Parts: sequence; C-alpha cells; structure tokens
Amino acid sequence: MKKIQNNVPSVTQIVNSVLGEPLYGTEWHLRRGAMLHKAISLHLQGKLNEKTIDARILPHFESAKKAIRDLNLSQYIFVETKLYHHLYQFSGTPDVITSDAIIDWKSSHSETSEAQLGGYVLLAETQKIHIKKCIEIVLEDDRYVITEYKPSRGKSLFLACLTIYNWRREWKRLK
Repeated sequence: MKKIQNNVPSVTQIVNSVLGEPLYGTEWHLRRGAMLHKAISLHLQGKLNEKTIDARILPHFESAKKAIRDLNLSQYIFVETKLYHHLYQFSGTPDVITSDAIIDWKSSHSETSEAQLGGYVLLAETQKIHIKKCIEIVLEDDRYVITEYKPSRGKSLFLACLTIYNWRREWKRLK
C-alpha cells in the first residue's frame, strides 16, 4: 500500500463539494452513524463485544448483521481502511471492500452514494481489486434496503466530480 498523503481531499469532500452535502439530521444522527460504523467494523474484524453496544443503535446494528448474513459477506480485504490514489491525488475510507464488491453502510439513502462508491472503486483498483458491484445498504430499525450501482458509472460520476472539484480549486488560485 502506498503512503497516504494528508493534504489531499477525501472522496466525501470531493463529492459533497460538487453535488452538495446530504442532509444528515441532528448532531445525534451524526454520532449514531459514527458509532454504528465503528460497531460494524469491529464486528467484521471479530473484535466487538456486543454487550458494549449502545441500545439506541442496536436495532440498526442487528439489521447490519442480517445483511452480512443474507449477502454472505465473509471475505473482507479492507474494513474502514484509508486508501490513497496516487494518480488522481485523493484519499478515502470505504466501509468494506471484498474481493469483488464495495459496501457502503448508510442510515438513509443518499443521492450522492453512486458517485461516492465510484471514488472507492478507483481506490480499490489501486490495490489491484476488480470491483464488480457497488452496494449501498441502508440500515433501518428492523430491516435493510439494498441499492446496487454499476462500478463503471460510479467511476465516471466520481471522475466528473473530481474534475469540477480540481477546476474550482485551480480557479480560486488564479483569482
């Protein structure tokens, strides 16, 4: 893995800058999302003591476990691992990369998911991983909803965002 640069934008920064930030709700919703991502990450790595899970995120966590079982997700190459793209000069932390898929956990559907997942596909390709599907999994209290995206379209959308992002940065420097 190549050394990660600290001064490069993240996939999320690029996409949100160009497409707008999704509505996240309150500060509590942001904290809940961070806690849920951490719990899922630890679970996938076999390091989670489920007795320590905050009861307020437990229903969403149970939905994640059900999705993991139903989708037979078992071979993880990266879980919440920051990656860097040397050529395009950006970084990102995909939720899960398997041998052929990228999984993005969400609390609600985001219109920017397809472009975000496309950025993660480019990062996976730097690790010689050929992604066949991009999956957004929206976790709800008692169920989950899957939206699958084509990697090629997601990459095109992300590269369009990256081009506009870089053009704006260059334009600001020339002002």
